Parts: sequence; structure tokens; C-alpha cells
Amino acid sequence: MSLAVLLTGVYDADGGAIGELKYWIGARLGKTHCSLCEVTHSAIRERREWSETRSTLSVEFRTVHRDEQSEPVLTATKGLFPAVVAQDEDGAAYLLLGPEDIEEIARHAEPHLALVAAVEQAGTAVGLSWPGGSLRNP
Repeated sequence: MSLAVLLTGVYDADGGAIGELKYWIGARLGKTHCSLCEVTHSAIRERREWSETRSTLSVEFRTVHRDEQSEPVLTATKGLFPAVVAQDEDGAAYLLLGPEDIEEIARHAEPHLALVAAVEQAGTAVGLSWPGGSLRNP
């Protein structure tokens, strides 16, 4: 088993002021949608529940826009967005969750907790281990 050292959530939106504005307007008009955005953000800022949950993880969980992906994350996502990718201590990247998975998670009553549980389960399924034996610190 490889040790997971970094998680990256990739939004189905572009970064920068123009990308953010395009997404915000498109979402209000029902033309764009990112289920990972729904899990982690309200209409204006990061959700408190997500921020607090993320701070309890044993591995850093970054979020980036699709045009901000590192090369290993870009290779792992293969153009699927939103997505969650794990990287191990050797730099290998593994796609853990794709669009359908995250869409389902976004429908949960507590999507931030469902996201963590799904990431932990998917990581274990691909042979990753977590620092301290769990994705969530005790």
C-alpha cells in the first residue's frame, strides 16, 4: 500500500476573475453546474462545514479549477470534472471520484461528510493508506 500525501479536488469551472464570474452567472442561469462547488462552497464563499471538516483530515485537501491542475492531476482526471485525485509519496496520482460520484455526494444531507467517506473508501480500494490509518484525524 502506498501512503496518500495529497488530495486535490478539481472544480468543473475555470479559475481567475473571469472564470469565476462566468461560472457564477452560468450557475444562476442554470447553464453551468459543478457538484463539487456545491459541496464546498455557498454562493459566495467556502462553506464553514467544509472548512472545518477539511481541517480534520490527515492529508492536505486542495481544491483547484480545471485550468489550474498540476500535470499529475491533469493526467489522472483525463478531462473528467469535477473530480478528486489522490497523490502518493512517490507522486503517483489516482482518480478517486468522478462527476457521477460527486453528483451523488452533493445530494446527501451532509455532503462534506459524505465526500470524506467516499474519498477514504475509494483511496483504500486503489491501495492507498492514510497517515495514522484514517483520512480523518481522531
